[in-house]
Amino acid sequence: MYKFFSRYRKGIIWAIVLAFLLGGVGLFGLNQAGVLRRSNPEEEAGLAAIVNGTKITRQALAQATDNLRKQYENYYRQFGQDTSTLFVGAHGALLNLELEAQALQNLIQEAILAQQAKKLHISVSKREIEDAYNKQYNDILQRYNLTEDQLASILQAQGQTLEGFKAQLRESVTRQLRNEKLREKVVGQIDPTDDELQAYFEKNIAKYDQPEQIRASHILVKDEETAKEVLEKLKSGADFAELAKEYSQDPGTKDKGGDLGWFSRGRMVKEFEDAAFALKNVGDISDIVKTSYGYHIIKLTGRKPHHTPTLDEVKDQVREDYIKDETNKRFSDWYKTVHDQADIVIKLPEVEAYLTEQQDLDKGIAA
Repeated sequence: MYKFFSRYRKGIIWAIVLAFLLGGVGLFGLNQAGVLRRSNPEEEAGLAAIVNGTKITRQALAQATDNLRKQYENYYRQFGQDTSTLFVGAHGALLNLELEAQALQNLIQEAILAQQAKKLHISVSKREIEDAYNKQYNDILQRYNLTEDQLASILQAQGQTLEGFKAQLRESVTRQLRNEKLREKVVGQIDPTDDELQAYFEKNIAKYDQPEQIRASHILVKDEETAKEVLEKLKSGADFAELAKEYSQDPGTKDKGGDLGWFSRGRMVKEFEDAAFALKNVGDISDIVKTSYGYHIIKLTGRKPHHTPTLDEVKDQVREDYIKDETNKRFSDWYKTVHDQADIVIKLPEVEAYLTEQQDLDKGIAA
């Protein structure tokens, strides 16, 4: 059941690391490379866009698009999918255009945020950057249980270097810190009243509804004969946890006596879920359950019924969610205003037409 991460571990790590660096926008390395900046008149040729005088080169756009393309491919590879045909044919051409348009939107956003940060006199100290960089770099190593040499090997397999990764991470951290300060400046203080929290809670009650959960342990074996042998031992009074340690083929749970922890419906494969939730009493043991992973024997170790909490029960979480959503709304509204007021000239007709079409179909066709 937990073989997935082991099977695709390197792909998942790289996809997460890449997404972490991209910060959702595919910008890493652009400022460092000097391709997102105010340019002189000699650089007019080869521009992708101009944002309030800040020129975005086609080189910058090509790099940002390539970063998004790699991110897209790596996410596909996580699930063992063939990526060789992703960018082939008419579908591939459209996907390339979508990624190029997304990359350009992100570059435009980066230019606007940089301009606004300068306008509002927002700066980040070298000490802040270094502290945040060290924390994030060490977090990556610890979270994925990697040594620096192992990270270097993963990066090398993706055509990257550790030195380049560190430079990109430091640039990403600088941008993150600047944008955090900009967001704080723009959004201001948010202190919701009880009435506002009550209204938010009622509107979003489904978010706080707690579905039925169970806690279960399982023993996973490869063949039905072994499963029958284990089940007979359990019926004879053998200890479930000890048998899990001895027989289970699930490396993620066998040393914990097969414990899967708490889970609700929709978390496990259907055959397993149906059998687990069908167990009535804590301590009940299932018959043999066949799934694509093998043969399971399941023991119910806990059950929490469905519960709809009151505001008082989840007030701290509601306040946190309210502030987060209100922060996002205020910042989004502010960005839309400054974006709409910006002087943006897109130099690529196909990309401009695509972006226009996303907002207005008739205008997109005309463009």
